[in-house]
Amino acid sequence: MKTSTDDVIVAYLAIALSSDKDICRYVDFGCGIGSTLLLVTHYLRPSESIGLEAQEQSYQLIQKTIRCLPSVVQCENKAIKAIHTDLRYNNIDSSSVDLITANPPYASLNSGTLCQDAQRRSARFEMRGSVEDYILTAKRLLTSNGRFILSFWRQNDSDLRIREAAEHAGMKIFRSIDVYMGDISSTVPHITVYELVHTAHMKEIQTEEFVSRYTLKEEWLEPFEKSITTKMNDDGDGINELKFLLNITKPYGAGYNRNFELIREKLLMK
Repeated sequence: MKTSTDDVIVAYLAIALSSDKDICRYVDFGCGIGSTLLLVTHYLRPSESIGLEAQEQSYQLIQKTIRCLPSVVQCENKAIKAIHTDLRYNNIDSSSVDLITANPPYASLNSGTLCQDAQRRSARFEMRGSVEDYILTAKRLLTSNGRFILSFWRQNDSDLRIREAAEHAGMKIFRSIDVYMGDISSTVPHITVYELVHTAHMKEIQTEEFVSRYTLKEEWLEPFEKSITTKMNDDGDGINELKFLLNITKPYGAGYNRNFELIREKLLMK
């Protein structure tokens, strides 16, 4: 099984934000071959883990992987499964999921040349719905205090796109992590990982997070270059977004730096 950098970062933040919480049901949107799904399940041991995957080839691969992992599937009656479905049309009960992760396709259909390989094409381009659909579906499935951990490419005003989609769905971005691939002085990060919560639950989470230092323990903060708090809006409502910066690779693609190695160690991927 090959894990991408995006998959690892999403899994890392999902685990860091949930390690002290009781996660009963966890869902990974577009689970692919299971990178994020299996990492989060391995560490958090939710009662039920569900991967939603629309591509037949990827679905067959994650099914095969699950069959090879009886220690994960059977440990303490924990359940992990993949469902071959379009996430927009799944039949998971509404308001029943405590944690959702997603590393969706970053490119709209008119943003570049489509890949010839069907599996890569669907992984990179929005062939089955958009990130807006991901956010709407997450809002429907999450419990009132659930969290949605979402990564997205930071090009072509995509940050604004995420924020508008969250507002339309009735969700708020509580936390964001800018990931720079080699040069933190760059004006635009390579990807950003967002933590979305229900709008109605925002103030409660805000109080909780500031009291417990953002619920990220010191050991989880080690890979971050620095952290700052930024204002979400200017209307005086006092809501803040927690912002972190992470540089994970050496310049010119010369391999992973110590920041990424720390993340790998926390995920037991030594």
